[in-house]
Amino acid sequence: GYGAFCIAVLPQIEEGLPLASLAPDDSFLRPYFEVFETVFDSQVGIEGSIHFQGFDHSAPDMQARILAAWGMQLGSRFIVDIDPEGGNGASSPVNWLTVALNTGSARNHTVPCRDLGVSSELCILAAVPFNGVEPRLLPAARFNESLVAALDAVAAVREDVYRRASDGVVTASFLKMRAVPVADDYPLRLKIFLEVKALDKRMNAELFAGAGVAGLGNGDKTVFTYADSFVFWQQDEVLWTELLNNLAYAGVGVFIVCLFALVHPAALIAVGGVAIVDLFLFGSLVIGDIRFNVISVINFVMAVGLAVDYTLHFCHAFLAAPGVDRVERVKYTLTTMGSSILKGAGTTLIGTLPMAFSQSTIFRTFFALLFSTIIYGMAVGLILIPVVMSAIPMPTAYHLQLEHDVPEDKGVGNGQSKVVCTVVEEV
Repeated sequence: GYGAFCIAVLPQIEEGLPLASLAPDDSFLRPYFEVFETVFDSQVGIEGSIHFQGFDHSAPDMQARILAAWGMQLGSRFIVDIDPEGGNGASSPVNWLTVALNTGSARNHTVPCRDLGVSSELCILAAVPFNGVEPRLLPAARFNESLVAALDAVAAVREDVYRRASDGVVTASFLKMRAVPVADDYPLRLKIFLEVKALDKRMNAELFAGAGVAGLGNGDKTVFTYADSFVFWQQDEVLWTELLNNLAYAGVGVFIVCLFALVHPAALIAVGGVAIVDLFLFGSLVIGDIRFNVISVINFVMAVGLAVDYTLHFCHAFLAAPGVDRVERVKYTLTTMGSSILKGAGTTLIGTLPMAFSQSTIFRTFFALLFSTIIYGMAVGLILIPVVMSAIPMPTAYHLQLEHDVPEDKGVGNGQSKVVCTVVEEV
């Protein structure tokens, strides 16, 4: 029932880590982050930059390739088009290369793209940022002269190029672009990030890895797109993969430990109980209005180590319990090991209580999910596992049992047998 509910609500789980969650409740930054994400980010998208590095920018062919890469970015549905008026929220038409080309044009230094030996296909791609009008480029001999004059005239683009100290050759640069507004739409952020990654791969493959560009030696990093927000967006990209991988590794590790501890097929039941606890945690995300992000993922992985205590201890005690009647052995295990499991859960719960009163969203998230793990672990270990053990026939675990005498009121069945088995301490 509850497991089906947890599966059903998976699509309702909100993803992402709002910046406000990183600040304490009483921080002056918290309202700023909340307003910024819900108001300003809904009007203006994040600004990023397309970086080029590892080659001499002065060749007309390279100028065309840079413009073509810029055009590829602007062709994406997630990148805002150029506004010739430089309006707020649009990609800027001004960058170091357009300023240099305009400066060169004013001095009659520029030449039509194809007249400089650039292929027609590349000239067509380079025309995209200029509404299909093929650009006039600078001959290599005039490039540095026009660039120096442009940088002197427009201070805003001076930091957008890197000139080698020894000879002044431009070997790295970047052009600015702006993504569509995202506000707190985390799925859209992920789509933008994935689109940009695909565009980077395409630009490197189609523009900077072909004939005539040999010797760059930069692999797939000749051109790449960067924005400060990408470090958070990439985190969102890998969360589900990382969660599943880590749960799989942890599950295998726990199964090996359970197998060594029990040397019995019941190890599968113990590990199955752990998996159920993790499944139940997805329900806690929805009930507690907790986002799926790096903080909650850490708790999902930690839950594997916490939940196995409740399932493994019960399975071990049950296999070592006296008698042959499964129901009686479950009752015996609950009266002996059950109290120990409850005490262990209680002390762990008390240890996490201070986090419930924290001023930090991060600590409160840890408390909510650790509290859930403990409750679910007890429910699985003391309710579900006992039902399963009493219903499924199990091979006798002779290696965990030792014949000995116990008082009649601790016996099994009708209380007439005094010869029972107890747990053998094993390491």
